[in-house]
Amino acid sequence: MKIRMLIERGVFRFFNQQLLIQSAIMNNRDELLSKIEILQKQVRLPLFPGATPLEIERLLLISKRRLGICPPIDYLEFLKIHDGLTVEGIFFYSTTLLADAPEEKGLSFILMNVAHRELEWKSDYIFLGDDDLDVFIFNTKSLKYEVRDKQSLDNLFEDFDSFSKLLDHILQRIEDRI
Repeated sequence: MKIRMLIERGVFRFFNQQLLIQSAIMNNRDELLSKIEILQKQVRLPLFPGATPLEIERLLLISKRRLGICPPIDYLEFLKIHDGLTVEGIFFYSTTLLADAPEEKGLSFILMNVAHRELEWKSDYIFLGDDDLDVFIFNTKSLKYEVRDKQSLDNLFEDFDSFSKLLDHILQRIEDRI
């Protein structure tokens, strides 16, 4: 009887955790949409349309197969809203190399992570974007989103608990450049 009760409580706790995670993702998605739309209106930010479910699924499959990783959930939510971002030399990588964009403007998540992960010591990082000086990564050990020096990843400039907070930081950079 005790074992059954413990199992039921464990399942109930797991179910509650999943509901909380799903709720946080939906709130994060609304928050991301709002921030990007505000900036888009303020500075006429050019945006790519969101990735389709098929493109997201393909990204997940290829990421797992080629890199042994899955992109962070909140970054995937961003890609569903806008499949990449390219403004004033600041990039968030897209699900695919964008056919209608010059090569440097349609940086693919897979291609960029394959290039960065050629060195074993970089395997703790999932590369999400970059600019002329920095890379924007998800650190799989600390579970933080980080802004690091592009030339020497040892230099950590900022870290964030969520993609939304990293995006806030990057959107502020975009505003400062425009």
